[in-house]
This record gives sequence, C-alpha cells and structure tokens, in this order.
Amino acid sequence: MARIRTIKPEFWDSPSTGAAGPWARLAFIAMWNWADDYGRGTANLKELEGFIFPNDETFQDRDGNTATFRHVVTEVSECFGVVFYTFRGRHFYSIPSWERHQRTERRAGKSRHPSPDDPESEIVDLTCGGT
Repeated sequence: MARIRTIKPEFWDSPSTGAAGPWARLAFIAMWNWADDYGRGTANLKELEGFIFPNDETFQDRDGNTATFRHVVTEVSECFGVVFYTFRGRHFYSIPSWERHQRTERRAGKSRHPSPDDPESEIVDLTCGGT
C-alpha cells in the first residue's frame, strides 16, 4: 500500500543520487511509497513497474541507452543499496537507509514483510535474472 513519505533536500545532491540516472532516481523514490513502515516491499517486477511507471513503456539507463524495468531496478540496487531478496519463493526488497531518512509517526507494530536477514531469505542478484 502506498504511503506518504518524505524526500529530504539532501537527496538531490547526494553521491548516490548523482550516480543514478533519472529513471532510477524516480523509481527509488516510488519504492519508498510502495514500502511498508520498515522500508520493505514486495518486488514482483511487473507489479512494481505498474505502480511506478503506469504511463511509460520505455526507459533509459544512466548512459542514455534504452533499458528494461529490470535494468532500472538493478541501477536502483547498485546506486542506492536497495537489497532484493526472496523469502519462501516470494520476491521482496529492503531499503537499508530507511531508518535514517524516514520517520513514521504511527508505525505498524511489525513489518508486513520478512527481513532480508531472516535465515530463510536469499539475496537476489538482479543482473542474473532474479525476481
């Protein structure tokens, strides 16, 4: 479920943001909205793409080349450190910097999604076709 999130002014001039292309920057911000109160979200790529880019069919990577949505989220992972993982066959992501950047006034008692640190979780390398 989408939520209201804060984008700090420092986001725009951070080295991570500077390393990412415009599509990856926008995707990262949208992933904050998609995430639960603990910075975790489901990572079914078709579902996530529909949420983030419902009106777009083509993307470019940071070099200006035409890219797939998988390339966009791979860039998000590389530039912003977002962790993609599976838990019992389902795909998720976690934003490690969440606690530093998001304040949740009425935070849920626990995350709706498993942690990437759970023993049953397996980190996914998106460049190898995961999720």
